[in-house]
Amino acid sequence: MVKISHLERLAFWEVYKGKCKYCSIPMTRISDMHIDHIFPEDLKNQPEFFNQIKKEFDLPEDFNLDDYYNLICSCATCNRDKSNKLREKSAMLTYYSIAKENKPKIIAVLNEKTSLLKTSKSLTQLKAILEQGFLKPKEVIELINLAEDIIWQVHNPVIITFTLYNEEDKDIPIEYWKWCDQCFDKIINILNENLTCQFSACEESRGGEGYGVRFTFWGLDQRDFYEKVLPKINDWDIPEVLPFENIYDVSAKDLFFKLEQQEKEEHTETKVVTK
Repeated sequence: MVKISHLERLAFWEVYKGKCKYCSIPMTRISDMHIDHIFPEDLKNQPEFFNQIKKEFDLPEDFNLDDYYNLICSCATCNRDKSNKLREKSAMLTYYSIAKENKPKIIAVLNEKTSLLKTSKSLTQLKAILEQGFLKPKEVIELINLAEDIIWQVHNPVIITFTLYNEEDKDIPIEYWKWCDQCFDKIINILNENLTCQFSACEESRGGEGYGVRFTFWGLDQRDFYEKVLPKINDWDIPEVLPFENIYDVSAKDLFFKLEQQEKEEHTETKVVTK
């Protein structure tokens, strides 16, 4: 039986949708899944016969029996029944074609799960803290220390909301909107001067009693945020720190490249800052 990692098993399970490719019956648990060699692993010990097989099935000379294009999802029964036998040629070529088509999908899922591995262990703790309620800057420091192993990448940015209450009586609408603009400029300048990551202001709230702005951060350096940003925003509250996917339905990756393209076209309305 081929030796693959736990992440590889997850990738196979996801791509093949937990079904045996031989009998099409769904498997209840991932532990029930077998990864079967389409062309038997025993061919490694039969070089002459293996060469004949490669010619007969028009396989590449460097055909690797352990490559994803020769591995397929199987239930225990089908794997046991097949054993190390070769099926009829048409069936072998059909399964080989399916495995070749699924190889890039498996690699893509594997890459995604690898990139998110460091975040997955911390999300439960992160969610528990956030559900406790309103966060002040000093509480965010504790949050960042707790989640210091999290790497916020393109596929999993972090959302942080900043709010500032209107301590002065700004009843005149034009004065209030000017104040909001000043607030936005202030937080943008602080972030721009102290962070090296890309970020975007994605929502604003101008409700009269105060001002709020929600930012998306890609690759946020927690140390920079803790040491350089928080000391300069003591008058701001931070009511929200959440993974991007908890708030928006749109793909974080798609949004990232959309904003990047808009910035290149110099559309200042996007309010994107890139270092």
